Amino acid sequence: MESTRALGVALPCPRDEDDLMTEQSTTPPKLNDKAMRRAADQLVRLSERAGNLSKRSEAPKLRGKSAEEISKVFEKHYSETAASRRRAGLFQHVIDHRTSLLKEARSQARQAPHRDNFALLFYATYFEHWINGIIWTAAKWRGVTDKEITSILREAPLRGKLTWVVRLLNLPRLKPSHVNKLLDLAEHRNAYVHYKWCPIENDSKKAGNLLRDAEAVARYLMRFENRVVCLAE
Repeated sequence: MESTRALGVALPCPRDEDDLMTEQSTTPPKLNDKAMRRAADQLVRLSERAGNLSKRSEAPKLRGKSAEEISKVFEKHYSETAASRRRAGLFQHVIDHRTSLLKEARSQARQAPHRDNFALLFYATYFEHWINGIIWTAAKWRGVTDKEITSILREAPLRGKLTWVVRLLNLPRLKPSHVNKLLDLAEHRNAYVHYKWCPIENDSKKAGNLLRDAEAVARYLMRFENRVVCLAE
């Protein structure tokens, strides 16, 4: 199932990697007061970075409050914030396809080798959605206009997005080994989508290696996003 997110606000933080591996729905655990305050502080920092809070003093007062009180404070604060941004034309929503793409990639991978090309197709598409989302979010934080961001996403090649665009937006470098794996996966995806009917050798072993690389890259990107975008420790 796709989710929506507000433009200009950080991407929704990836769920736990193991949680993404299962299709079963679970009830989230109830947070204690300490965990809730930590989560609330993270939301405040994300809001400041995204421009929802222009001053630290505007952040909800959380010290000494219980988990239930913090939940109510944030519900009120973000309802008011969303309403004001909507009135100002600053609050828009887009569909985040990444969860459904990764879920389908993993579903297809479990049926390999018969469905390996389909699995790699969904993995590679997920990776492209991921880097575009990271670039859009980081660029919005730095005051880049929507038109300029769209131009970057359309005109910068994938290798550029994964290397110099990320650095220009003052984000940490992505590990070169993972960048190379991601580019190999993209090349395989493109060869499959734009099939040229060229004779090939049996490449089932290569496809298996690509699937393992794809899952490793997916997990790395989730950790990167949690650390850099969601500010998780």
